[in-house]
Amino acid sequence: VGSRFEQVPVGRTPAKVVDTTGAGDSFVGSFATLLAHHLLASATPGEQPRATLLRLLSSPHEGWTRLLACIRGANVCASMSVEREGTQCSYPTRDQLPAGLFETRL
Repeated sequence: VGSRFEQVPVGRTPAKVVDTTGAGDSFVGSFATLLAHHLLASATPGEQPRATLLRLLSSPHEGWTRLLACIRGANVCASMSVEREGTQCSYPTRDQLPAGLFETRL
C-alpha cells in the first residue's frame, strides 16, 4: 500500500448474479457512505473532513487500512445488489448488510 503503483488485492464476494444493472452505482454509493462513516469516526473534535482524510492517508497504517475497509465493504454491497433485479431497489439496506461492515475499530 505504501507505493503509489502497488496493487493490493481486496478480495471478492461471491454472488448469484441476476442483474448487474446498477452494480457500479451501488459500489460508488456504498464506498462514499463507508468513507464518510470512517472519516466521522476518525475525526478529532472540530477537524474538517478534508483534514481528517489527509491525516489518515498520510498514516502508513490507519488511513490505508480504513480505505481498504471501505473498498471491501463497497464490494460486498455491490455483490449483494446483483443478486436482485433492478437498480436502486436492489441495493441492500443497512440492516441487510453483514454485521461489522460499519466497524471502525482497527
